[in-house]
Amino acid sequence: MSDKYWVPSGVRTGLTGFQKHAAENINRGLCAACGACVSVCPTKAIAIKLAEPDPELVGKCIPECTLCSKVCPGSYIPLTKLEEMVFGRVRSEDERMFGIYREAYCGYAADSDIHKAGVAGGMVTALLAYGLESGKLDCAIVAGWDEKEPWKVKPKIATTREELMATARSKYSISQSLTALRDAVDRGFKKIGVVALPCYVIALRKMQLHKLKIADKVGLIIGLYCLAHTYIEGTEYAIRDRLHVKLEDVKEYAFRGGDYPGYLEVRTKTGDLKKMDLMALWGMAPTMFIGFPVERCHVCLDHLAELADISPGDVWGRMDLMAEGKKEKAGYTGAFLRTEKGEEFFNGAVEANYLKTMPVSTPEYKLEDYYVINPGFFKKKVANVARIRYRMKYGWPVPKIE
Repeated sequence: MSDKYWVPSGVRTGLTGFQKHAAENINRGLCAACGACVSVCPTKAIAIKLAEPDPELVGKCIPECTLCSKVCPGSYIPLTKLEEMVFGRVRSEDERMFGIYREAYCGYAADSDIHKAGVAGGMVTALLAYGLESGKLDCAIVAGWDEKEPWKVKPKIATTREELMATARSKYSISQSLTALRDAVDRGFKKIGVVALPCYVIALRKMQLHKLKIADKVGLIIGLYCLAHTYIEGTEYAIRDRLHVKLEDVKEYAFRGGDYPGYLEVRTKTGDLKKMDLMALWGMAPTMFIGFPVERCHVCLDHLAELADISPGDVWGRMDLMAEGKKEKAGYTGAFLRTEKGEEFFNGAVEANYLKTMPVSTPEYKLEDYYVINPGFFKKKVANVARIRYRMKYGWPVPKIE
């Protein structure tokens, strides 16, 4: 992308510290709300309010420190350097669609309780349970729910199977997961598993690129398929205006609760259960993803967390598995094994009977044919490419990727 359209105003005006981060990323609508800047700040001077998109300076900033802007995935992605660091090479032309990966599978958690607890195959929970119970991980950073406002997503540090299962299922609102990385390190954890959105994965890899000590504690990066994450106003609109529940009456909330493929569900403090269909025209997915995507998601080109160790997500398009999932009321998860570390970890989980797997492609269902109907693929690889082209035409902010 031409520098003509990428205007890192912090660099151009000589700003430093958090001012540079704000000028380059936050104030240009390119912040991904990942929370990486919160965790890397040496003086703990950056904070981000729960469910809000933009970090704030709340303490003393060191002007000559630019770690917050260095690790931010918002305005600059040194993709070539990151791929060379993670994979030892850059992707070939044939790998433009899915990124670099070693193998691809689909499957589900062997434990039926974990399978049913998951949004589809329960694969992420099963992988993390294997990591914790085998000693390969000593904690996992996951997205859970806030205790006081249970419709808001809150980062959690899980150390047991029970804690993992309590945070299972997809979260489509801002999660700020990387704010928990500093907390996990401060608690003495040395082998941290992180469940992250694609932009969050980029932030973690940028930490590694800059050789930050905090990144040395990350033992495994599980990057989720991602269509977009959404502003909290979308969640609150669905609860208040579509399900007619007052926010103060919410006891439990789920974007995809119930049987596969799930419903947006709200349980009230009086025990009533209200729910909204997932995919119908009046359902949760159109409401959230058409109406309330975070701004940075409109210029993101990464749907499959292409720099993660393992990239899991729903197997949309495999009509055989989708039909089987509906019949069994529990679905399947697809996964790209990208790094040697990720492949070894995944295979260990299979050998220890935490996962049941099968090839993701068959003669009838070839990955390159069925996967492209996934709405996340269309948004990130087709629609956002066009959107970026128009934004460049108008001189609007876009990330620089090189």
